[in-house]
Amino acid sequence: MFRLSCVFFLVLLLTVALPAADNRAIADAAFDELLSRDFDALAKRFSPEMNAAMPSEKLPGAVGPVLKSLGGLRSGRPEPQVTSSQGYDVFLYTAEFENAKMTVVISINSAGQVGGLFLRPPQPEPAKPGELAVTSGDMKLPATLVVPEGRQSIDPYAHWWSSGRINGSVSSILISDRHVL
Repeated sequence: MFRLSCVFFLVLLLTVALPAADNRAIADAAFDELLSRDFDALAKRFSPEMNAAMPSEKLPGAVGPVLKSLGGLRSGRPEPQVTSSQGYDVFLYTAEFENAKMTVVISINSAGQVGGLFLRPPQPEPAKPGELAVTSGDMKLPATLVVPEGRQSIDPYAHWWSSGRINGSVSSILISDRHVL
């Protein structure tokens, strides 16, 4: 019974793992075709819905200028981050180009077809605590960014202390996204 359970588990694991591996190869090929501007080969990988939304004859005009503005890829194809969403394997290739950093997002459906393709700026680096200045016109206010430890998300706020006088009194102000104290 134990051996039968192990065999069943192994078959189940391979069944689940193989499509993602196959989809990785498809996404890698689509990434390469996109950057080499082989739009006809790329369009052959599209799902029927994707072909309806972006036929191969429209790809050069829609994507070509963006790729030209980015310049060439600085190094080889980057390792993608892989996630799943709504039945798609989603591959995010954050690539360093000559003129910009860009994330190429390629979604592969269960039939092994490209069901989504777009370019977006990469996620910004997380804020790091430290000194900074807030400027507006010719006015420059010193500030300190403090990030609480142990919290995954926080409400944004800005905190400025003024040691100057406003209308004859010393003042300080805390400005948050919800209220002023």
